[in-house]
Amino acid sequence: MKEINLNFRNIRLGFECQRCGKCCFGSSRKIGIRLYFQEVSAIQRFLENTEDQKFEEFAWDYLTFAAMPELIGELEFVREFRQTLGDFFFSVGRSFDSRNYFVEYYVLKTFQNSGRCIFYNPLTRECFIHEVKPSTCRLYPYYASIDVPAGRIDFRHHSGECPGLKGKAEAELFRLGEEGLRLAKLIREHYSTLASLLGGEDEGRVRDVFVEGMRYVEASPEEARREFKRMTARKRVVSLRDYFLENGLINASASYRNSLL
Repeated sequence: MKEINLNFRNIRLGFECQRCGKCCFGSSRKIGIRLYFQEVSAIQRFLENTEDQKFEEFAWDYLTFAAMPELIGELEFVREFRQTLGDFFFSVGRSFDSRNYFVEYYVLKTFQNSGRCIFYNPLTRECFIHEVKPSTCRLYPYYASIDVPAGRIDFRHHSGECPGLKGKAEAELFRLGEEGLRLAKLIREHYSTLASLLGGEDEGRVRDVFVEGMRYVEASPEEARREFKRMTARKRVVSLRDYFLENGLINASASYRNSLL
C-alpha cells in the first residue's frame, strides 16, 4: 500500500472510557457494524476456545438483566444462547451486473428493539469478545476516513454522544494512528482476497473500486438505516454466493447458509 498520511486536525479531545455502554447499544448501533472476513474468523476462533463457564456466566447475567430468573440454571438455555452468539453476523451482497450476487462484507447483529450488540453484557457493562472486538469498536469514539488514492486517513470524533470524550487529545493520537493503519490494511486484505476469489471481470472491478481506489467512510446512523432498509428490501431473485465461506476462510451456521439461497 502506498504511503499514508495521518490527519488529526479534527481530533480535539482525548478519551477516557466511562463504561456506560453507549457505544454498544442505542440509536447509533441499531444497524450493527461492518465486519470483514478476518474479524469474523477471529471472533469465531475466540468463541470456539472460550470455556463453557464463561458462556454460562454471560447467559445468567442476560437472564438477570431481562428479569427472567426462572431460567437461570437451565443448561438448555445456555446451549441456545451459545448458538445465538455463534450466529453473530449477516452478510451484505453486491452485484456489478444485477445477476451475479456475492457477499461483499458482514454486519454484526444487534437486538433490533434496543440496538444492543449481542456481545454486550448489560449487567456487567463488558464486551464478551473484548480481546477480538472489531476495528470500528477499537476506534470508537473516533472515526477514520481512508482515502487510498489521496494517500490520507482523516480522523474525527463521533457525533458527541460518548461521555468519555474529554481531556487532551495528544494521548490518543498514537493509538489512533495505529488503529487507522490497521483498519486500512484489514480492508485492503479483505477486498484483495475477495477479488482473487471472484476472478474474471469482477476481480478487476473489485480491485479498481475497493483496493486501489479505496475510499472508506464510516456511515452515519442515518446512512446506516438507509443501507439496512435497502438490504432488507432486496428481492432474492438469485442466490447469494459467499466466497469466503466456500473457501473455508470463515465458518457459518445452518441458518446463515440457508439465508444465502
